[in-house]
Amino acid sequence: MKTITAIKNSKGKTPLTVITAYDALFASLFDGKVDIILVGDSLNMSFNAAPDTLSATMEVMLYHSKA
Repeated sequence: MKTITAIKNSKGKTPLTVITAYDALFASLFDGKVDIILVGDSLNMSFNAAPDTLSATMEVMLYHSKA
């Protein structure tokens, strides 16, 4: 796991490998193999037919992360 300090210190020196995971299965495939895994909130638009990403609640994100 990268700390914020380690990420800041790598700026301009070492490239980071970053992916976006929309569910726990996808994240588990890359856990330990990439530097950072982002959790995308666009799932609210993709799975819940919401008009934007801003309406994604923590409950929505937790539900999809657990799935």
